[in-house]
Amino acid sequence: MVRRLTLSLVVVAVAVLACSPGQAVPSTPVGDSDAEAMTDQAVGDLAYYCSALTDSDNQYYGTDQRPSLVRKLDNPDYQTHDRYVEVRLSLAEDMLRFGETREAIEVLQGALDAEERDDPERAHLAELWDAMAVTYLKMGDLDNCLRPGGDLICTLPLDRNYVHTNTNGSRKAIEYLLRLLELSPDDVKYMCGC
Repeated sequence: MVRRLTLSLVVVAVAVLACSPGQAVPSTPVGDSDAEAMTDQAVGDLAYYCSALTDSDNQYYGTDQRPSLVRKLDNPDYQTHDRYVEVRLSLAEDMLRFGETREAIEVLQGALDAEERDDPERAHLAELWDAMAVTYLKMGDLDNCLRPGGDLICTLPLDRNYVHTNTNGSRKAIEYLLRLLELSPDDVKYMCGC
């Protein structure tokens, strides 16, 4: 039992080290016992997986997505308006996943400015307004629910004494949702928040 626990702790420690940026995976000397061989295999597997994950630009599990998007944004050689908006939407979505709502709003505002300036047809307007509405809703959620006592407001808002005190995010979200309804009055998506 103690040997298994020790082996488990070693594997967890190696996993933490292996997935930490800039850390090398310590090598364990190969011994005769099965436990040491399994540890060596686990260390090697972990090093491989952590390297694959941290170097990936896959939006679902990689940690290299943001630098990749920033590089794409900074490369004006291939930039079309559509690509510019697409990259900004992806970057804002990445920021939103990490709770960086204000930064996401700045990125989306840049795309909205470009849309108004560079695209007379406003092909991306609804998508950008939708992203802004979602981002402002998330901002309202984070501004109110992550403060002391805020979890009660967002979990069980039963008492009028427990309400969002900072309504900026939700008010801005409503502005964008109303714009979307004006743009597409028959689109039920914006009426039900689906």
